[in-house]
Amino acid sequence: MRDAIIFATTLEGMNLHQIDVRDTKYPDGRVLVVGAADRRVNCVLSAAAPLTSASIALKLLIGTMNYEAHLT
Repeated sequence: MRDAIIFATTLEGMNLHQIDVRDTKYPDGRVLVVGAADRRVNCVLSAAAPLTSASIALKLLIGTMNYEAHLT
């Protein structure tokens, strides 16, 4: 997804201040992770948000090892 953002920023007429990411198919919340980690993203639209586990999204963001360390 980040590669898609990089490519989109090279397109003529692209407004770099209005980058959004959206999904309707991935229930693991990938766009939530990308939206949280990438400062270029201004808006996240996810149809899977009600089905997303915050702990899984956090594991994807910081890694399983770091996640376990944050629990203690």
